[in-house]
Amino acid sequence: MNKKKKRRNVVRKTKDGLVKYNKKGRRLTNWVTALKKKSRRFLKDKCEECGTTENLTIHHKKEIRGSNGVVKGASSYDELVRMVTNEKNCMTLCRECHDEVHNIRRNKKIE
Repeated sequence: MNKKKKRRNVVRKTKDGLVKYNKKGRRLTNWVTALKKKSRRFLKDKCEECGTTENLTIHHKKEIRGSNGVVKGASSYDELVRMVTNEKNCMTLCRECHDEVHNIRRNKKIE
């Protein structure tokens, strides 16, 4: 009997970062967003910076950069999953404080 191997989604490390491909070899772009949604279980009832209860988001302390399906900041898929689902790496912030944290980060990189 000639059994066909089941093809599944694959995450590969490239020079740009981690990239996920589907069964047909096409590059996936929304997989990081789906993975980040797993960290929503750590969402608290108020912002850890200002105390507001509106427009709450999750901030990952260890940066997980990704655009167009390419992830930087993790060397393997397992490490990325650990970073996203680790409660110690997650912080509840309102949208304003979250934007402020990222603006401060960007300004430090420019200087």
